[in-house]
Amino acid sequence: MRNLIIALAVAVGLASSARAQSKEPAAQVEALVHQMQSGKSDGVFMQFFAGSLLAKQKPTEIRAMDGQAKAALEFYGKPVAYELLDAQKIGASLVRMKWITKHKDDSPLFWNALFYRRQGKWEPLNVVFFDDPTKALL
Repeated sequence: MRNLIIALAVAVGLASSARAQSKEPAAQVEALVHQMQSGKSDGVFMQFFAGSLLAKQKPTEIRAMDGQAKAALEFYGKPVAYELLDAQKIGASLVRMKWITKHKDDSPLFWNALFYRRQGKWEPLNVVFFDDPTKALL
């Protein structure tokens, strides 16, 4: 029985990461923000990048991003709102997304992500976030 429950949990996790990657980039950003809004910051990027090329090639970088995100969310608090700022199509296979998350006292974090269309699915290539508004214009 325990093995069945574990197998079901793994299957559900794999299915949800596959569904996330089949979504358009804006929907993936929304899912990422909603997960952070839920207060579950542990492993947020491991889940976001699950099944992606980056997850296969650079899992250490993703774990580092998780640590940085957790520290930022502990400092600023979980997002209370977000705003999609830009979706820039760069060819047929690359999209850059920019958004802000708004935290306690309206403190913003600025986010940039690249999504790559591989094997018919959009998957995240990288995510960068920062609290310096001068970098938001780059």
